[in-house]
Amino acid sequence: MSFPGATFTKNDYVYAQLRTRILTGELPAGSVIGQAKLAAELGVSTTPLREAIRRLAAEGMIDLEAHRDARVTAVTADEARHLYQVRESVDPLAASLAARNRTGADISAVEFALSRLEPISDARDLDA
Repeated sequence: MSFPGATFTKNDYVYAQLRTRILTGELPAGSVIGQAKLAAELGVSTTPLREAIRRLAAEGMIDLEAHRDARVTAVTADEARHLYQVRESVDPLAASLAARNRTGADISAVEFALSRLEPISDARDLDA
């Protein structure tokens, strides 16, 4: 999938994929990140995967210790509550700044994403 006006490097792609898998729970807290297998699934070499792991480790989403496997960081209930409070304060500001500073390319990307959405009533995995 591509977005009008957007350019993604392999590093960006792998970072986004790995981050999404962590946030959605596909890679649950404490799970080991199998680099060779994941790189093959994503169709990239291990180099961009290692870079994504380093970025996510810097963000606290992955535990990375020397000579050990990379693991998804576990979040305590207190940490989750604190993160929610921070997001509750920062997200409205971020949305406001994004709206004020949007470009034509940004609007095109949003319209493209919107055009790809399907109503939930069309979902085949929901009971009627």
